[in-house]
Amino acid sequence: AMEYNLTQKVVQYLDPHLVVHMLDALEEGGVFDTQQVQQASLDVLSKTYMVDVMMDTWKKLNPGKPLPAEMTKKKESVLAHRRRLKEACKPLTDLLADQERVNSLRANKKLSMLHLKEMFDIPGPCFEHFYELCKMTYECGQYEQAAGMLPFARALGSLTPENDEGALWGALASNILYMVDEESDPTVHAKQSLAALREHLDSRSSMRPGDVLMQRVWLLHWSLFVYLDPRCEDGPDLLADLFMSESYQQALQSAAPHLIRYLTVAVVVNDRRKRYLMPELQSVLRRLQRYYKDPLTEFVDAVLDKFDFDEAQSKLEEAEAVVKQDYFLSELYDHFMYNARLLVFRTYCQIHQKIDISTLAKRLRMGDVEAEKWVGSLIRSAGIAARIDSVSSTIVMGSQTEPVYQSVIEKTRGLTSRTWSMASAITQSRRKRSHRYPAVRE
Repeated sequence: AMEYNLTQKVVQYLDPHLVVHMLDALEEGGVFDTQQVQQASLDVLSKTYMVDVMMDTWKKLNPGKPLPAEMTKKKESVLAHRRRLKEACKPLTDLLADQERVNSLRANKKLSMLHLKEMFDIPGPCFEHFYELCKMTYECGQYEQAAGMLPFARALGSLTPENDEGALWGALASNILYMVDEESDPTVHAKQSLAALREHLDSRSSMRPGDVLMQRVWLLHWSLFVYLDPRCEDGPDLLADLFMSESYQQALQSAAPHLIRYLTVAVVVNDRRKRYLMPELQSVLRRLQRYYKDPLTEFVDAVLDKFDFDEAQSKLEEAEAVVKQDYFLSELYDHFMYNARLLVFRTYCQIHQKIDISTLAKRLRMGDVEAEKWVGSLIRSAGIAARIDSVSSTIVMGSQTEPVYQSVIEKTRGLTSRTWSMASAITQSRRKRSHRYPAVRE
């Protein structure tokens, strides 16, 4: 399964802090050699200001040896620089720490650089250094604080367009790396940051097409941390909508076909919309099979395109190992296996009126008794029109129809966003024409 490991491809599109987060999990999972993972973490940590974590990692690799002098110097330099930034921003940070006053300013639409300068006599350099302090806080690994500060940096209206975009990426990374389990949905802030960044990228008509495409590729990779988190209940829905939208589909096919693995899983585990998403997924798989395939994509192809259940059985066995070793999918293993077996069962039932349980058990990689219990439970819970004939050890299929309203809902889903995309494209096209052929004035 190591030949299908995507870690090295994925980390190319991640911030160093997200890479460290991944490597920590890989070290615990035992997929790679521990010492190699620790060395990789040390190399990445050297690009950040998380000096204490870097020192601890160095000690693991070099037990009993004294720390290099440059590490100690770097820590002193980082602490001194942060103290200077905090002092330079103190009037502004003290004001922003007063939640009641901030709420009042926000309600009166006066939470901006111009109003704060006028009302509280806050010096201009405070605003100039505040974004730098936000960035420093993130680089030091204090993600909770950074997640709280960066929205203020944008709201104050003191950032250059480049720094404003940087603040959006920083807020997303901070919210990914700091998720509070006590909340009903720990991913809610990260989802909001993703939506804000996506809206920003979609509205950047002045950016070169190639740059926009690469930014979208990065966003697709970062979204995996949010939408494939088991705590994100609507994650598979949101991932499928993002990956299948026209502009992001182009980015995926052009620069990151390996991401089709995650779209495949998101569709397979999607309980509500699987039937409507599958045809779109099959179309994508056909277009990309020359550029990327793995046991997961080949499993879906074997079941739904080839109806080759022997191959599907073989690919599902390979897919088990791939899912277990994938950083983003390992916690979805049980959910994926259940739905993969369900996909085989439903497809098999569509082309057979009577099914031998022992034959089906082999297709599902189960024992006969286990398969009979699983099918019985599935018939009851999923409302499948079928019955088990215990005498002949077969499953007898009935007919089943889907409510019309559900079909209408799914077919019209995304209509608003597609209409908006078309209108935006037409508007941009008209702008280009007007610049190319200016109106003649009398």
